[in-house]
Amino acid sequence: MSKAQNGGIFVSYRRQESSHLAGRLCDRLADRFGEGQVFIDVDAIGPGVDFAEEINRAVAACQVLLAVIDRSWLTAADERGRRRLDDPDDLVRLEIEAALARDVLVIPILVEDAVMPGGEDLPESLAGLARRNALRIQHESFRDDAGRLIKAIEKAPLVYPVQEDATREADERAAREADERAAREAEEEAIRHVAIDPERIPRYQHELRRPPPRGGASKIGE
Repeated sequence: MSKAQNGGIFVSYRRQESSHLAGRLCDRLADRFGEGQVFIDVDAIGPGVDFAEEINRAVAACQVLLAVIDRSWLTAADERGRRRLDDPDDLVRLEIEAALARDVLVIPILVEDAVMPGGEDLPESLAGLARRNALRIQHESFRDDAGRLIKAIEKAPLVYPVQEDATREADERAAREADERAAREAEEEAIRHVAIDPERIPRYQHELRRPPPRGGASKIGE
């Protein structure tokens, strides 16, 4: 999946728990909005790139963040048994923190029978997530659920379906051509006004009334 352009969609998920659903969802979103509008970390970040910095840049460039929450999202622990969300450097936490801080549209995606976490269950910096209206996606109803999500995203500013991108570009091109045509017509009109400058008309009339010079053309019959 390519890096998201400005106005894109950022998919936040835990790779170990939700990679299949996140990948399937990203494919559906890319079909509708274009690959350049969807950011997922699996193959969007190149080797040697600072992951946290790239995540912050990507979130800042997006208009929508989807927080994929499965049954173990809230309690997932690291190799030392510590809850991941309690780690200030946890990447999922950083992603959602960045989105909430930038007033990005954050949509919690509840996978299957996952429960929406309450504010008291989250670090203080993520408490705002608990107030965001969630959308549930299940395997059996994936098509319909993804369709409802797409409709919600389409209402977000600067996120356009692929088909609308082409229409918008055509409209913008037509508007530019109309402006250029109007400018040419205005220039031609200005030139016409100069060509018939009223101050020059009397002189032209005088020249027209001036008698022909001596030795001009002979009269017919002479």
